[in-house]
Amino acid sequence: MAVHGIVDTCAFAAGHGQLEILKWARENGCPWNEDTCEMASSGGYLEVLKWAREHGCPEEEEEDEEDEDI
Repeated sequence: MAVHGIVDTCAFAAGHGQLEILKWARENGCPWNEDTCEMASSGGYLEVLKWAREHGCPEEEEEDEEDEDI
């Protein structure tokens, strides 16, 4: 979520259930990535997760079980 002191604003907002902050961040050009959905999900913020998915937030691809056995 942070690289050398740089905070991923969208992931941080999502991970704290701050939907309005997430919306503001996106409206103002803040990028997002898989961490945004992951943080919302791990925090149990389903409304945030749903909004992010509905607005095109990238999600981590699930691995096939066969790939995990390798």
